[in-house]
Amino acid sequence: MDMTYLSRDVLGVSSSTGSVTVYQHSNDDKATLSSLASWDRCHALASGDAASCTGLSSNGSMLASVGEDARLLLLNPGETAPHRVIESGGDSSEYAVVFVKTSEVLTGNMQGHLRLWDTRTSGNSPVTTMISNLQEWVRQVSCHPSQQHVVAAAGEGGTLTLWDMRSPQQPFTCISAHTAPMTEARFHSGASDHLFSCGLDGQLVHWDASNTSNITSKHTGSDGSPGLVTSWLDARVGRGEVSTTALLSSGPLPLNSLDVQADVLLAASDNEAIYVIRNVILY
Repeated sequence: MDMTYLSRDVLGVSSSTGSVTVYQHSNDDKATLSSLASWDRCHALASGDAASCTGLSSNGSMLASVGEDARLLLLNPGETAPHRVIESGGDSSEYAVVFVKTSEVLTGNMQGHLRLWDTRTSGNSPVTTMISNLQEWVRQVSCHPSQQHVVAAAGEGGTLTLWDMRSPQQPFTCISAHTAPMTEARFHSGASDHLFSCGLDGQLVHWDASNTSNITSKHTGSDGSPGLVTSWLDARVGRGEVSTTALLSSGPLPLNSLDVQADVLLAASDNEAIYVIRNVILY
């Protein structure tokens, strides 16, 4: 269901059986995988049936997983049982999760709620809850690589929603992005003015907000503090004026996931192919 790296050669994998496994892969010619830790059926329904583990994220030492049992689990590869179980308090499946900071986790669910959790506290109440007027299923969330208060959410209705978590009352903007449910939206880690998205419509889209970077746009947080300057919070982005390029046009089958590093982008499709796009223009 999802994969994420904890380090260069250690990755976590979640499955539809509700299990999470941590693997280490060798860098030799054999390219072997060995299991370092596993939590079988750690996501399960009250009936005892397995609940799919739908999302996985890492802060480098710990894994956060969410699933159809509406729970957030913190998993330490050195412990046989979940390090912590957080009951979300709702009956809506959690489908997306990402570490915003080392001790803060953001989740998204089928009701369109984004909730921020502080893992240092002992309670089961989120620090912040953000609700979009669209109320559509949040399938995946991505944080800006250097300004973690900026969040992009991929929606079931094909909508790209940008949030400023300093002003959580409403999203900064909602942009019609795909003609079918989005499966992923991801900021480029080294060129944060660029974002990439894919969806069940078979499209792979490059979003470029760098044309707003030459204008200083101030933003004030809900607490009155001055905000950081970022191209994604520019007024023109709020109006949907973002340059877009279709890297893959609509195909007969969905695109399920993507990743990008430097100027190389990978996308996985339902046709059991991985597309490799090189020389992605970022400047």
